[in-house]
Amino acid sequence: MFSRLTMAGVSIAFFFMGILVFLNTLLTEYVRDRREQILLKYLGVTKKEMMKALVTEGLIYFAALASLLATVGIYLDVVIGKLAKKNIFYFEFAFPYHTFFILLIIFFAISVSLPPILSHIQSSTHSIYSRNL
Repeated sequence: MFSRLTMAGVSIAFFFMGILVFLNTLLTEYVRDRREQILLKYLGVTKKEMMKALVTEGLIYFAALASLLATVGIYLDVVIGKLAKKNIFYFEFAFPYHTFFILLIIFFAISVSLPPILSHIQSSTHSIYSRNL
């Protein structure tokens, strides 16, 4: 009983750490490209076009992450499950399909919703003319 609770706690911690790492990657990319975005706005790119580009970039990150999870992640999960089953006689392996799909849905939601949220926060706090290149 205690080992199941411990493994559940570790799994939940890894679940949230994965989400935070993905969120941090997107936020870092968004901040890194801020000067480029300001320059593009000066050159006449509309807010709608900028949003489309940022959401597309987020979707590219999501596609890369989903493909890695669907190939390398599943393979490693199955291999580690088989090794654990070989070494621990009472171990039962079951692939966490529900968790996998929930994680993909969360990553997709972050990829699509983060750029508009950050753009709204950025545009409401500063004028484009007050920013320095």
